Amino acid sequence: MKKIGILTTYFATNFGAMLQPFALLRTLQKKGFDVEMIRYGQAKVVEAYDPLSISKYKGKSIQYVLFRIATLPIELLKQWRYRRYEKKYVCKKLSLQNDIEQNYDAYIVGSDQVWNPAVTGGFDDVYFGFFKAKSSSIKISYAPSAETIPDTPQNREYLKKALENFDAISVREATLKEDLMLLTGRADISV
Repeated sequence: MKKIGILTTYFATNFGAMLQPFALLRTLQKKGFDVEMIRYGQAKVVEAYDPLSISKYKGKSIQYVLFRIATLPIELLKQWRYRRYEKKYVCKKLSLQNDIEQNYDAYIVGSDQVWNPAVTGGFDDVYFGFFKAKSSSIKISYAPSAETIPDTPQNREYLKKALENFDAISVREATLKEDLMLLTGRADISV
């Protein structure tokens, strides 16, 4: 295995979202792998961290809107600093993509809230491994978080199929492990 692509929400403007992929990237590079961040532009997450997104204001009070407008210069500065750090230490390319390249020997999906339907606007197929890859490629989940996933027939069916995409599964929370084992019957999930 030579080339690894990491799929996560590393472009979010918070320390955890930025430092976790940085640490994973550097650790894998030190082990001799050719590693890249995959610039997947998950629409709901991109919108949530865009300080200029108008949708943040819909249905909000006038006080909230005025507060957001007043703090906009601070948010734009914060965004600029994170993008500068990201470009220097995490990923040189800043443009987002929707298609996942098929040139990796392994894909690592996670960490953070990539499996949380409340964060991603429903289950995101890409974060659940539904993308084309070379037949020899492996897919690994690395500590995705989702809090709890409601036990519905639709969720159970989706997750059962989705987890079949992964050769190895680890999650961040013990409760998520238990939920996924219950929903899918898969016993090889670790925390």
